[in-house]
Order: sequence, then C-alpha cells, then structure tokens
Amino acid sequence: MAVPGEGEGDGSLAYWLEGHRRYFEQECARAGRQFDERMLLACEKFKVIYQPQPRTA
Repeated sequence: MAVPGEGEGDGSLAYWLEGHRRYFEQECARAGRQFDERMLLACEKFKVIYQPQPRTA
C-alpha cells in the first residue's frame, strides 16, 4: 500500500503507519478504545473548491 496523496516519506505503509500511529492511539483513547492495526480505516480525499479571502481590518 502506498500513500502518494500525502507526498511524505517513501510511500510505504510502514512509513505512513509510523507517522500516524500516535495520532490514532490518542484518538482511540479519547473514544475509550485501544488502537489495533487490524482496525478498519476510511480515508477520504477532497479538493478545496472555495476559500474565502481573509478579512482586512
């Protein structure tokens, strides 16, 4: 499995998981769950089509 959309590392699952494991562990803990590599994960890709300009004072 490669994760080219993030454009980081060598594109391997091992690199991606190493970089995201801490986040998943924290989010699971917040939900009262234990992180497990066998959990299903839904990934979404989206494109920003409108970004308002910042307001100036």
